[in-house]
Amino acid sequence: TITCIDWSSHSLLQLVACSLDGTVSIWDVPGEVALHTLKFESTPLIAQFCRLEKGKVAVVSEDGVVRLWSVYKNTSVIVRDFNFSPVTVLRWSLKRAHHIVTGHEDCSL
Repeated sequence: TITCIDWSSHSLLQLVACSLDGTVSIWDVPGEVALHTLKFESTPLIAQFCRLEKGKVAVVSEDGVVRLWSVYKNTSVIVRDFNFSPVTVLRWSLKRAHHIVTGHEDCSL
């Protein structure tokens, strides 16, 4: 089951998708093939490409952790653990590649 899809602004024929099988994948749409896949211990629920920096994806998993995935290095780092309230939405800044905002179930940002 797919939980989230986001189109790449850098490569218009690619998208990122989260799956309940614990993976986040970058897909080549015309070829219908996964180009890069990262497996998570906790189910990824949200993934979004950074519009300002190619190959960077923010991922929110059901454990409340936000990670940055460097697609071309195939590494991810924990940015923040939001275990106080589940993350329901995530957005990158349109002006700064290192700024992310998250919205939470308790209505906090």
